[in-house]
Amino acid sequence: MLFPTQSIIQARQGLYEQMEAGTLTREQTFQQALELDPFDAVALIVLGEERYKAGDLANTAEYCWRAANADPCRAEPWFKLCGSLPGESQDFRNGLMELGALKALRDAEGLEQFKETFERVPIAEGFADAEEFFEATAEVFHEKRRDEPEEVSERLRPYRLIDDLLETAEDGLEAELVDAILGDGARCAPLLVGVLRAMASGSLPGNDPLPVICSLALLGEIGDPAVLPELIECYALHDEVVRAAANWAVKRIVARRAEASFEIIRKLAPASDVEGRCDLALAAGYIPDRPGKRDFPAQPVGRHGDLSES
Repeated sequence: MLFPTQSIIQARQGLYEQMEAGTLTREQTFQQALELDPFDAVALIVLGEERYKAGDLANTAEYCWRAANADPCRAEPWFKLCGSLPGESQDFRNGLMELGALKALRDAEGLEQFKETFERVPIAEGFADAEEFFEATAEVFHEKRRDEPEEVSERLRPYRLIDDLLETAEDGLEAELVDAILGDGARCAPLLVGVLRAMASGSLPGNDPLPVICSLALLGEIGDPAVLPELIECYALHDEVVRAAANWAVKRIVARRAEASFEIIRKLAPASDVEGRCDLALAAGYIPDRPGKRDFPAQPVGRHGDLSES
C-alpha cells in the first residue's frame, strides 16, 4: 500500500488523540499504527527509538531494518542501526554510516532540524554545520569501501544501488547501474517500491519525480507481479508522466506473467472502491482472455480512460 485509505487515516488520528490524552503510550500508539500499515516507516522508526531507549537492541535493529526497506530515502534508520548491531564488524557499520550520511544530505528538512542540536553533539566539533559534517562523513566512509570485505559489499549492495539511483536519477541512470539493479532484482524490487512509498509519504528528496519514474521502469523490467498493487495505485496520481510510467510497467509485467498477474489483480477487486476497480480494469485489460476476465469492464471509464490506449 502506497496511499493510506480514509479508514486508516481516521484510525491513525484516533490513536494520536489517545496518545495526547495519555490513554496510550508512545510505543503503544505506534505499534497499533504499524498494525494498520506494516510499511509505515514513521511508526517503524519511532518503535526502533523506543526499543533503543529500553536497551532492546535486537528489536531496535529489526524495526530499523524494516524502516530502511520500507522507505530508502530516510536517514534515521541507518544511524540507529550503527548503535544497535554490536556483533557486526566495523566495516559493516562504516557502510551503514555512509548510507545514513548520504541520505541525510538529501533531506533539507532533516538538516534544518539537526542544526538546532548540532552544537550540542560532541562529534560535530570542528564542523561549521550539519551539512559539512555529513559531507565529510560520507566522504570518509566512501573511501573506506576500498578495503571492506566482499561479504560486507554483498550485504549492502542493493541498498547502495538504490541510493545511487536516488543520487543520479536527475541526470539519467548509467547503463551499468541499470544492469546491476536488474541483476539483483529480487533484493532491489522491494526497495524500488520503497521509493514509490517515499513519494506517497512525502519523504522523497525534493519531491523529484525522476527517481519514481526510474523505479517504475525498473520494476517493469524486473517483472515481479507482486508489485502490481503498488504500480496500480500510481494510476491515481496527477503527474501524467508518472502515471504513464506506471501503466507501462504494469503492461510489461502482465505481458511476461499474465496468469500470476491476473490472480493478483482479481484478489484486489473485492476491497476496491469504484475508482480502484476502474484502475484494476485497466490493468486487467492487458491480460489475454481467460476465465474470470469478464468480471472486469473491457473499457474502463473515469479519470484513467486516457491511458487505455497507452
